[in-house]
Amino acid sequence: MDAQVLDATTVAYQERAAERRRLIEEAKVALRSGGGTLQEDLGLAKRLKRHNLFDFACRLFALKCEKPTHDKELRRLVAQQHALCTYKNPDAPLIERLEDALRILEEEEDLRTTRDQETLGIAGAIFKRRWQADGRKENLETSFEYYRRGYDAGPDKDDGYTGINAACVLDLLGDIEVRQAARTGGSADQVPDRKPQSNAIRREVIKVLLGKRDREAQQSPAPDRPFDSNWWCVATLAEAYFGLEEFENAGK
Repeated sequence: MDAQVLDATTVAYQERAAERRRLIEEAKVALRSGGGTLQEDLGLAKRLKRHNLFDFACRLFALKCEKPTHDKELRRLVAQQHALCTYKNPDAPLIERLEDALRILEEEEDLRTTRDQETLGIAGAIFKRRWQADGRKENLETSFEYYRRGYDAGPDKDDGYTGINAACVLDLLGDIEVRQAARTGGSADQVPDRKPQSNAIRREVIKVLLGKRDREAQQSPAPDRPFDSNWWCVATLAEAYFGLEEFENAGK
């Protein structure tokens, strides 16, 4: 590796490590003092998440949950972020953290009826992670139902987040069913083809995201377009093209 590149990589690593140490100390101070304002603690938790310091973020959100607010939207936001950090926290046992994350969501919202896309997306992710842990198809089907309901609420409202996940889970289910049929001597022709549905979702996600990009292009000069600097939007668009096997568009 070029020495200049190596030096730059070393400096970047050292700076990131130093930032992690500062964040840990800041989190410890906040936890000892009972935290600051809700907005301050949400900002700190966001920075902790960015550095994968999920355990500290969980403890900070747990502290906030002990001080309930009458603002329903803020309560929902805290519960969502608490659940997200809980299920992603590698310092806790997997099954325990998945159960805890689901409980946090259920204490704030009725998962059977909610139309909140962020809540549905987190619930879908929890059950997808359960499937990865135990291989039970039921968990993957539950994951799809949560993602599908999020997608049905409108891909324009969450930049295709729940939709692209619904499409991915559909493909996983379809693959499982084809392999199950082969294992039991059945015919793949008897297995419902899930690909048309997953691809229809991907096309809708692409339509929504390209529409957003085009509207921004009409309103802002190139350097100032939020879409181009939004990693999630760009990644979702690329994933949608990739799932459709439109590799040239995905590459762009």
